[in-house]
Amino acid sequence: MSPRLRLQVAAPSPLFDARLMSHLTPLESAVMDALVWQMGDRVPDLAAQVAASSPGLRRNTGAGLYSQMVVDANRPAANPDATGLFGTVHAMVGGLAQPIGFQVELRQGRLIALHGWSYGQDTRAIDFADTAFDEVFIVDDTGRSILYRPARPAPEPASPRPRAAV
Repeated sequence: MSPRLRLQVAAPSPLFDARLMSHLTPLESAVMDALVWQMGDRVPDLAAQVAASSPGLRRNTGAGLYSQMVVDANRPAANPDATGLFGTVHAMVGGLAQPIGFQVELRQGRLIALHGWSYGQDTRAIDFADTAFDEVFIVDDTGRSILYRPARPAPEPASPRPRAAV
């Protein structure tokens, strides 16, 4: 873990299944997983929207990233009052000295895009589709960084081997 960050660990959402986001890049998937956990109370259907979304325009802006998420416009929203940018998820990305901050853009409760802000760092050389990243964390209301460590499915138990007859 980086010495520049003091992190606590957050428990992941049991409602989220990353396998439903196979259309996202690994970075988008990890960040959306944390955003779903963080935004669960305000946008309870965010995981379902992400799972049902289709990828749209993806762009390295030079100061972060923009990933459009196309969600059915006729889909009812669980919180139609949610409009704007939401979330305080960050990740250490592509060897940058400082983290990138991520937010989801919602319009009337519907997912529109994922935004990544590099806080002035140049991201033009980063291929966000396959860049290395780690230390996904959430900044809470008091400004503390809370490390997000998603639960991993347990491996299938091994079948017992038949015992030799004695």
